[in-house]
Amino acid sequence: MVERAHLTKELVDGVKASRNGERWIADTKQKGLGLRLWTAKSGEPRMAYCIRVTDAGGRVHRKTFDFWRNYYLRLKPIRLYDDNEYAPPTYGDLLDVARDWAQDEIDRLKGRKTLADEEREQRDYFSASAETVSLERGAAAVIRGMAMLGRTRAYLDLLDKLFALHIPQALKEMPISQIDGHEIWAVLNSEQLSPGNQKTLRPFIRRIFNAYANIAQTRNQLESVIYRDSGKGRDEPATPEALTGWREIDYLDFLQELENERPYWQQALCLRMFLTFHSAPLSRVMSARWDDVFVVVPSRQSKAQKIGGDSFVWKYSGRRFGTERLSKHESDILRLIHSLAQTEMPDSPYWFPSRHGRNSQHIRSVDHVWHAVLYRRKMPYLSPLQFRREYWRNPWWMRRIAEDRLEL
Repeated sequence: MVERAHLTKELVDGVKASRNGERWIADTKQKGLGLRLWTAKSGEPRMAYCIRVTDAGGRVHRKTFDFWRNYYLRLKPIRLYDDNEYAPPTYGDLLDVARDWAQDEIDRLKGRKTLADEEREQRDYFSASAETVSLERGAAAVIRGMAMLGRTRAYLDLLDKLFALHIPQALKEMPISQIDGHEIWAVLNSEQLSPGNQKTLRPFIRRIFNAYANIAQTRNQLESVIYRDSGKGRDEPATPEALTGWREIDYLDFLQELENERPYWQQALCLRMFLTFHSAPLSRVMSARWDDVFVVVPSRQSKAQKIGGDSFVWKYSGRRFGTERLSKHESDILRLIHSLAQTEMPDSPYWFPSRHGRNSQHIRSVDHVWHAVLYRRKMPYLSPLQFRREYWRNPWWMRRIAEDRLEL
């Protein structure tokens, strides 16, 4: 017998299976979706989300919701727990996910476009239109966007002026998709461009290409060209003086010093994570939130091995490539950060909560710890970004990542 009800988390988690036969509770909110309950031969009660629907050709289909697959792909949040603290998800937790799954499956069987199909078509449309956008139009759009974000008029006027004076007209009119990276590199390293203006214009050009890459759904292939040897011999050397002659052990010792810092652990561990991340800006690391962290579970592991053995992915941006996959060691550091944050400011949603503002804000600067570490080591000044770039230029990090992933 079919029952009908508006399924809720409380109803799903509290409902009982029939001892004889099958029980089906149809969801009145999502047509075609139902909660199936039955008792196994072992006497254990079972349940599953299912759909029963007729396709465009009149054939009846019955499909079952894959609970664990959808949990790991769509819902699983960060869980920094010990084995004895693990609380598995319930069917009620995945009710909304099951409704989305049911709608997509029904649309597919009926021959209609799913929500994912419509989003993909929209992305393809914008991607195709981006192919004709010129560099000049891209620059104007970025300046408008920066104005909406509150950048000063004086700064925007300076960007507009530098772009107008130093970018050749032929390059301005060229579609961004057809621009050769070496042309941009030649402009940014022209002798007519002062070191100060270069430092202003270079990130602006990078922002234009990043915006195009985001719309066109491609990686910014010109980024490495834009920064290659920029300023070499004029405003900064290829290898910062402070890191000249450094070996692997020197870098690891420096990073370990940051890990051991406790009075200002927020700044120290923020720097530690930033220095070995590939691309996340320092501002994004300082404002990182726990709800942007997701769990990666290797499929070859058993369920018992998954518990407590997770590594993490941090999605710091809505852009296609705006993620950082944490290594095994970085995942351990993230657990340490979580432990310290929960001890001092358990209500804060941030990795690095500020001691000011009643737990509502994150740290805004790492200068205190950075300058202190450089002073203790008697090192000439270099920025955290210069350190990270030099760190990733060394060949030994590739071996360390390979070893780390083998351990995972």
